Amino acid sequence: MQISASKLGPLENPQWSPKNLNVIAGPNGSGKTYLAHAIYLLLKGLSRSIRLSEKQISPVLEDLAQLLVDDHIVELGGQELIELVKELIERRASASTRQLESFLNAGDGEAQLGLQLTLDESTVEESLFKMHRRIGVQVKARSGDFNCNLEVDSSKRSATFTISRVENSTNDESENRLSAPDTRTISQNIKFLLEMAFSRSNPVPYILSAERTGISLFQQDIDFGRSRMVEEFRIEGEQALDGVDRSIWSPAIEDNFNTFRSLNRWRKSNSFLAAHHPEVLELFDRMVSGRFVEIDGAFKFAPEGAEGPIPMTSTSSTVRALFELGEFLRYRAQKGQWLIIDEPELNLHPQNQVLMGRLLAALSNAGLKILVTTHSDYIVRELSILVMLSQKDQSALPTGYIHDFVLSPEDVRVDYTEFEGDLQRSKLRSVEVTAEDGISTPFFDDAIRQQNDVFEEVMWG
Repeated sequence: MQISASKLGPLENPQWSPKNLNVIAGPNGSGKTYLAHAIYLLLKGLSRSIRLSEKQISPVLEDLAQLLVDDHIVELGGQELIELVKELIERRASASTRQLESFLNAGDGEAQLGLQLTLDESTVEESLFKMHRRIGVQVKARSGDFNCNLEVDSSKRSATFTISRVENSTNDESENRLSAPDTRTISQNIKFLLEMAFSRSNPVPYILSAERTGISLFQQDIDFGRSRMVEEFRIEGEQALDGVDRSIWSPAIEDNFNTFRSLNRWRKSNSFLAAHHPEVLELFDRMVSGRFVEIDGAFKFAPEGAEGPIPMTSTSSTVRALFELGEFLRYRAQKGQWLIIDEPELNLHPQNQVLMGRLLAALSNAGLKILVTTHSDYIVRELSILVMLSQKDQSALPTGYIHDFVLSPEDVRVDYTEFEGDLQRSKLRSVEVTAEDGISTPFFDDAIRQQNDVFEEVMWG
């Protein structure tokens, strides 16, 4: 899979192909967050199937629809099926970024993102034929309602479509011929079923934006303010918006808000980490020095050794910054799911930043796919150590390290953004990751070297 764009804020022509654990570093204002949000939305497009009316329909879909109307059953397999699904999913992913383009256009009115996701055919085949599936939708027509069904046969590597009338969906009992909906309607539903078959193998990505601490504190206040604005608009119309800043949030931040509102419902289930990797959750508990609890619908924090839980508003900024991550890891995470974190070091002491590096590695090894943007030398240095440990004797690791933390260099990708000439244009560059030398860090080295030089000058004259 490759993700590309023409321009994301100052970031020009980024090209990005993910691995299991991905890091993006670089200076402030160089486009890291824009890129992370764009990646999130494209990945979200892989996991969502939405029935939309489109002006242009693939000729292959039109032919399938006509065959289905004529014969009521049609089978598609081989390379033709893979190429069709690849085209549909790539278009769906690109369409999922329109909100981000609207958000950027609110700033300058000229944003042309050129965002594109390109899938490997092997990825499409693996997701589509991961298991045997039967899915269907009901289609309405003037002559009655119809069931449009798809069966994906993982052993034959084929997809079979059928269409049949829903019983008692028409008053014309004398009508024996199947009078199906028009081919355009059928082709749109074939498209929807194929996208759904692919999407079910791709869990919805989860993003923790840099605004997460504010969301945890002020989500109810913001929702209350929105409710008041809606009511005023209902009563006063457009005049209610006079003097109101109409700029919007990035859709990734909006999604972060929406998932935060759902946290109470998550506790009815457990994640795959809770079932199969409790040691990862124990590492997280070490970082927060306690546990999050829910009492009468309200979240509280129970510090280690304390007499009882305390309200979230009374906790440290570290606890608030890690709260939603903890809920996701314990109750929501699915194997193969993308976890995207903007600045995982937010409000963390250096020791906890080191532990965060180990946590990210453990999550990647457990089966999550990770992307972080960071300014933390501690996190990147710890990941570098974990990569270098891959060539060491695994039975003699340093104190505090276990095999679950060790990273293969082939599973790690590190990029950084760099300004070119001025602060208006930046580029995305990759660094080398090897077992011998770990992660190269030119994006930190200059600042560290300059500070060391000044220290030496002050210390020794």
